[in-house]
Amino acid sequence: MEILRAAAESHPMVLLSPKPTVLMTGFAADTMNFEVKALVRDINAGGSVRSDITVEVARRFNAAGIQSRNGLAPLPVA
Repeated sequence: MEILRAAAESHPMVLLSPKPTVLMTGFAADTMNFEVKALVRDINAGGSVRSDITVEVARRFNAAGIQSRNGLAPLPVA
């Protein structure tokens, strides 16, 4: 969960007060599902901030050796 929180906190559009939160929302067959909640400086940027954070999570997962259930990296990130 720390990787998810750190990815959100690293985005310049995310407010750090209150801090972003990470919630575990459930289990699926081979996954654990999480949701990151964060306030952004400009609500109109919400979609791009969400995308940026998702890509950053994938990058951090790759760096930490965390793989998807099929053994592949979460996303091909340059």
